Amino acid sequence: MNLFPEHIILNGKKISVAEFIRTSQESDFSKFLKEWYSSKSFIEVKTSGSTGKPKSIRLEKQFVSASVQRTLLFFKLKEG
Repeated sequence: MNLFPEHIILNGKKISVAEFIRTSQESDFSKFLKEWYSSKSFIEVKTSGSTGKPKSIRLEKQFVSASVQRTLLFFKLKEG
């Protein structure tokens, strides 16, 4: 699985990630993509706060990717 594809499919249309980041309105998704495509090896997320005040934590991109791959295998999901 490519961690950093050049294009994504959004609402059925193929769009370059760089173009989406550059032209999209500020949303949770665009913020996530900016962080994911940054040169840092991690992304920063907030915990849910279900057991206390929400905290910012760092997740290594390689671990997030491994989790996604395991999820895809478990649910037998395929591209498209």
